[in-house]
Amino acid sequence: MLFSPAGGGRYATPARQFAQVAEDMVFIAENGTYVVRDGVELSSHLLAADLARTVRRPGTDGVDAGTVVCGK
Repeated sequence: MLFSPAGGGRYATPARQFAQVAEDMVFIAENGTYVVRDGVELSSHLLAADLARTVRRPGTDGVDAGTVVCGK
């Protein structure tokens, strides 16, 4: 059985919070799209580049769309 901190935020935050006990922990971050164990990426699910550009476009065209883009 493994303890696996999971959340919607960035991997760096729980990795820092659990640094002293992180050995063999599986971290599930970015709303489940980024999974890491012992500093090694196990899984990563990304948006296709064309979809990411389409979603981002309103924010770059001056529209107040509240666009947030993040990455690992």
